[in-house]
Amino acid sequence: MKSASVIAAASVIAGCGVTATPMPWELDGCPITPAADGVFEALCLEWQATPATQEMNWSEAKQYCESLELPVDGSTGWRLPRKEELQDLWRVRDMLVGVGGLNDLYWSSSPVSGAAASAWFVYFANGNTRHYGVSSAYRVRCVR
Repeated sequence: MKSASVIAAASVIAGCGVTATPMPWELDGCPITPAADGVFEALCLEWQATPATQEMNWSEAKQYCESLELPVDGSTGWRLPRKEELQDLWRVRDMLVGVGGLNDLYWSSSPVSGAAASAWFVYFANGNTRHYGVSSAYRVRCVR
């Protein structure tokens, strides 16, 4: 929780707990930085700034992230984000600078409990979180 003096010194954006200070923004002690060199920071994670150009099924999406190596710095260690991480990213989408693909459906790494052939996705146009068959094709944005 931010101190009263920090809150008094900066306006708070309603509902997000984000202070309107000069970039980078901050949410719950984690910076939100503009996209640079193919990544941006949000929610104490690094995210792929430009999502994969083609839609993929769930298995392909997981493999894509695990093998991702950004050309700028050769960074590795990427993974498909959990459902909750994508939901949190949707919450702060209006603060993301230089990030593409913010109106698409994105796979999460979260399978549906009791339904082995289904996994969760988040629709960034409206924040809806649903599950569908893993053979369906959706967009992919990796995280680390």
